[in-house]
Amino acid sequence: MNGQNAYSPEDSGYYSEYVKSNTRLARRAYSRCALALVLYQVITYAVVFVAQFLIILIMGEERAKDLFSNEYVIWLFQVVPMYVVAFPCFYLIIKNMKVMRELNGKMKFADLLITLFAAHGVMQVGNYIGLWLNSFISDLIGRDVINSTSELIDNTSTWITILVVVIIGPIIEELMFRKLMIDRLAPYGTVGAIIFSSVTFGLFHGNFFQLFYAAFLGAVLGYVYAKTGKVRYTVILHMVLNFFGTVVAMKIIELAEYASKYFNLESTSEELIKAFHCINVSSAYITLNFLFAIIGIIILCVALIKRYVTVENKRIYRVDAPNLALASVLNLGSILFIIGAIVLFALEIQAK
Repeated sequence: MNGQNAYSPEDSGYYSEYVKSNTRLARRAYSRCALALVLYQVITYAVVFVAQFLIILIMGEERAKDLFSNEYVIWLFQVVPMYVVAFPCFYLIIKNMKVMRELNGKMKFADLLITLFAAHGVMQVGNYIGLWLNSFISDLIGRDVINSTSELIDNTSTWITILVVVIIGPIIEELMFRKLMIDRLAPYGTVGAIIFSSVTFGLFHGNFFQLFYAAFLGAVLGYVYAKTGKVRYTVILHMVLNFFGTVVAMKIIELAEYASKYFNLESTSEELIKAFHCINVSSAYITLNFLFAIIGIIILCVALIKRYVTVENKRIYRVDAPNLALASVLNLGSILFIIGAIVLFALEIQAK
């Protein structure tokens, strides 16, 4: 047979219709996942609004105001609406979608440690981008942009931070953005599923302080989940990073504040010695934090150059990359999610 006359399935009308059909399926899947995130956020805010309205109605505005300022109540309004009410709704919306779970890989402790360094490195890069962008926005609007999440954690006791931010949060977020979402988007391409889950993970946080480092972290965790198929590895990594980023960081800030207050000529010798130790510990932490970030970036760069980091783009339905990119964004769920994210980011900027 002449090579020029050889039959190619790509040239057939059937193949074209097959690709179009798969693209429609992908668009529906991405839309459904994004819509589930939108409803998660809507349900969260609705539960908070209704609960606060009923409390004010029953207790009166003044007594309710005192109640709402209580540390435990503040976190109850964070945890219960999101994790007890909204998360089950999120699961119910997407649970019947087609999933693809084939890998059963394992990670050694050394692999986890190397990945932890890489994740820390990309998070620090994302963190600096977020800080620069917030500084730029602050200059534009003529005042500082408030980091409400950081302020909330700073005013929270250590044990609540550990319970909510270090333990519960990573478990729920990894189930949502890695296991449930990637499993349901992987049939249309594993790479696309990782990218979508990481970008939505960043936007989901609703502020520029966390946008980039959360998205970059999401990409690393998505890669780990795609390679192993086990969410426990991503949960462990997420917990460790949150622990050092909140609990340890809070203690270092406390030491730095003490040193700033007492490292002067008016302090007693005992206070000066303690302040000096605080400076040493704080400086050591900052240095190690920066050093580990550099090591992590180097590890990641070497892994990418040497092609140690590869993802086999497994899929059930064939969808070309350009079509998949458009299908993942140009759908009802994603459009609503992007609009919602813009609103949240705007509200965060306007907060005083």
